[in-house]
Amino acid sequence: MSNKTFDDQIIQLAKTTKKLDPATFQERLASLSCADLVRLEAYYIIDTAYNFLGLKTLFDISDFPFQTDQELEAWILKCVELGLLDVQVHDEAIHYTHKAPLQEHFLKAVPKKSIIKYLKLGDKLQVHLLSDLAKPFDLELPEDEAELRKTLIYPDGLLSSLVHNPQLGVISSVALNIALNWQKILFSLGEYEEAAHIINAIFSTLARTGERKLSKALLFEVMNKTTGVTKHVASANLSALLKEERDLDLSLQLYKLAARGLYKHKAYTQWIKTLSEIATIYNFQNRKIAAVLLLEFCVLMNRLRKQAQLNAIPLSKLASVYRQMSLPRIAIRKSKKACDLFRAQQDLVNLAKTLLTHGNSLKMINSLKLAEEAYQEALDISRQITDPSTSASALSGLAMVKLRNYNPEEAKPLLDEALSICERFASPLISVEYENMGQYYEYEKNYQMALVWYNKALKSAKEYMPEIVAICERNIQRAEQKLEQSRQNRLNQLKRN
Repeated sequence: MSNKTFDDQIIQLAKTTKKLDPATFQERLASLSCADLVRLEAYYIIDTAYNFLGLKTLFDISDFPFQTDQELEAWILKCVELGLLDVQVHDEAIHYTHKAPLQEHFLKAVPKKSIIKYLKLGDKLQVHLLSDLAKPFDLELPEDEAELRKTLIYPDGLLSSLVHNPQLGVISSVALNIALNWQKILFSLGEYEEAAHIINAIFSTLARTGERKLSKALLFEVMNKTTGVTKHVASANLSALLKEERDLDLSLQLYKLAARGLYKHKAYTQWIKTLSEIATIYNFQNRKIAAVLLLEFCVLMNRLRKQAQLNAIPLSKLASVYRQMSLPRIAIRKSKKACDLFRAQQDLVNLAKTLLTHGNSLKMINSLKLAEEAYQEALDISRQITDPSTSASALSGLAMVKLRNYNPEEAKPLLDEALSICERFASPLISVEYENMGQYYEYEKNYQMALVWYNKALKSAKEYMPEIVAICERNIQRAEQKLEQSRQNRLNQLKRN
């Protein structure tokens, strides 16, 4: 065993260590020195799994550091051998996790004063870890502790920049993990405002990466624990998730409450942003004129407040509404401006979504080459940042261009892939993919199969996307007429023969 690397020793020990018996773990704890027991207590109270480097950083900034890496290795080996730490291996990386019975023991046995001390150590660790992520970008962080915390987690701070730029890859993922650990510690310490800043920064990233339930639960927690602007921002963010799930009535109700609260507290930037989201729901409810007026008001207000850079999102939303109102040239102007702003802000998530609108509008005026370029760029970006919903929409957009260019054999695989993505991620946008599949079969003059897909689209749209119900009904009526005409043509042909 002495010839094996440290990681090999750990993995081997984890395989051979006996399970921790709640009746006998006191005996195992007693075999630790006082200093080693304190370290284990701290690790369990902080309640986060770390790798070797994370443990080293934790103890280096504590009052009970190890003098050498070898001492830390010996402590880990002993804890794993005694069954006091679990080992998880993922992608060849080893993390040290907690045992449930021991977790319960420490929470009951450790004095409250010590628990607070350990939690503050965990808080200090998160500051240290998030600050380290700024190093590759040569960012100069404040030395004052209060200012540093604001720079890290307040709106538009470092955390927000990192988690909203998935093109940063591992750095973005690490920042999200730090944020999740940190908010939990802050809630335990009763620092609800700071926890709220973190959750409001990461909620959309959590939802986009498949953690929608967790995102909603955390926002509910913020709303229960905070007041004023912080609570209203969390309410608006929860509304955004409900809107994506097409729970429009509840979403609109929460948005309006949030808007009134934000205006009352003179949080005008957040107020304008919330109004633009209300306009989106009006659009979903086919209240197009109300949506346009409210969005144009948001654009005007941002300009009057000399914050035109904030107009990217309302302009993108306006482009979508104008396209749906069959005003593609106005939509193209709006989406082009929005894309320019998103590029300047390096906001790839919203850039990809706006490119879809841009492509849809260009397709309406038969500018198919430019539409294809927009869809392809949206697809490339969405794959880069792992945004499956946008990838599906871009694939179906490309497929529709292929159909317009008389290439059905190239369109079908794209539609199949888009539909597969929506099914895999249970996306409400699957209604659109059903409709697109219907269009493919209608193009192929297989009207019976087209009707199958159009009816699936209608059924799904009634539940998830009421704004396209009328389109689905028109598609069904048209396909039925073509099917009847096709049957009549065949009958006439038989009579002539």
